[in-house]
Amino acid sequence: MEINKSTKMYDLLQAYPELENYMIKLAPEYKNLKNPILRKTVLRIATLENVARIGGLDVDSLINTLTKVIDGDFSQNPEKRESENESAPEWLSKGIDQSFIANKIIEESKNPLAVITDAMNKIHVGGIIELITDFSPVPMMEKMSEKGYKVYTYKDENQIKTYFAKL
Repeated sequence: MEINKSTKMYDLLQAYPELENYMIKLAPEYKNLKNPILRKTVLRIATLENVARIGGLDVDSLINTLTKVIDGDFSQNPEKRESENESAPEWLSKGIDQSFIANKIIEESKNPLAVITDAMNKIHVGGIIELITDFSPVPMMEKMSEKGYKVYTYKDENQIKTYFAKL
């Protein structure tokens, strides 16, 4: 299997299930790899480029590390990089209409992407939805952006807040 930034995480874990525990050791954000719902939904669309961003890792370092792990070298550990939050967009000052906590959605055996998509379909133009996570929801952010919604994310020490606006 060729491993590159477009490789789907789901396919990689199907081919090399031993990578799951190793990934969790690389970054705490990867603990959600064990969640069966996310595995069946988000991981099918998440590329290694997405996964690297979620964990705050350089995609090339992640690919090199995974390749070495697959080849049997478990000593690799890429350095995490900190990403700075950009300033909040003007549209966010209008206030939040609804807020969701991803872990609660997942605990209820629901798909966060489906819940947020449904909420965005029902919200008024100018409305803003907040999603609070302990991981960066990169695939969801990309999907919502593709649908024409504005997206902004902010990371503090304990959580990540992602905002979706219907403008």
